[in-house]
Amino acid sequence: MGKRFFRQIIEVDCALAIAGLAGRWVIHYAYLERGCAAVGSEWLFILLVYWMTYKAAHKIFSALGLGSAKKERHAKSDGAPNG
Repeated sequence: MGKRFFRQIIEVDCALAIAGLAGRWVIHYAYLERGCAAVGSEWLFILLVYWMTYKAAHKIFSALGLGSAKKERHAKSDGAPNG
């Protein structure tokens, strides 16, 4: 298991934590608006928040260069000294 696996785990954990907090808020807000516990579009909002957060975490890690297996392979294959 390499850096890439742990990077994906961290990305998913960040996305789940933020989507969970947003989910708690939006479900409570929907309950206050409706006055009953029904199921509606708040679940789409939670999925959207998860997807956006996962993508943002992925871009942040890519910008920082953490756990990029493609970069390491490219550096080894171009013939440049690695040390």
